[in-house]
Amino acid sequence: MDKKTALKINEIQRLFKNIIGDNVIHRSVQSTFSQKMEGCACDDGKCQKGRCGCFFAFGYRQCNSRCRCVAATCKNRSLLSGSPYVQRNALEIFHTEGKSWGLRTCVPISSGSFVVEYVGEYISIQEYTKRNKKGTALNYQLMVREHFPKHNKILRHVIDATEIGNCARFINHACAPNLEVRPLRVDTMLPRFALYAKRDIQKGEELCISYGNPPPKAYQAYAQKCHCGSEECLGYLPYDPDAGGQSDTMTVA
Repeated sequence: MDKKTALKINEIQRLFKNIIGDNVIHRSVQSTFSQKMEGCACDDGKCQKGRCGCFFAFGYRQCNSRCRCVAATCKNRSLLSGSPYVQRNALEIFHTEGKSWGLRTCVPISSGSFVVEYVGEYISIQEYTKRNKKGTALNYQLMVREHFPKHNKILRHVIDATEIGNCARFINHACAPNLEVRPLRVDTMLPRFALYAKRDIQKGEELCISYGNPPPKAYQAYAQKCHCGSEECLGYLPYDPDAGGQSDTMTVA
């Protein structure tokens, strides 16, 4: 790794909290998303569905700094507590074969563990489309589509870690990923995106998520080849026509 690259990586890793872009949310709903959430009254620390106000039907919420539950015993505070793997410097950026940079773990990770938060700049869908049209060789945009069938709603959120972010921006796609993305709400209705282990992960294993669905046959000519190397490899990176054809844009349904 040359000094210029090492310096850039170190600068990126210094961001630990999302930055909200100028046009991330339409003004008509901005106040709703920025409104502070109340805390729960579980003073015994036993936060669970059915009795804790931090579990609710519209999405998934974690306890925040205004909750009365005991931080040391509450199991619904992974984002507030922070990733133990980041705190222990147990995640390592490395150069992969055929996929540029990647992220791997230096220690075993148990299934269901919170590994890292995807951090960057919240941007609007319009800004997302605008930036994709520039045609950069690499982009580090995470688009998450939240489906709420009960409410007949689909919410789309975008975090761009191209210029500002943390080590999660180096996580590559895999057709059989070992991480999953969970939109979690902590202090406001604007979600944060936590990456959890889908299975037990071995020391030295590369960390990967799914960028989205494989492209239909009609779009395979435009999509990039997938180099995840898994037995379940579908051959192509996801291709999203609605995102300006960016096949390396992370899209999680």
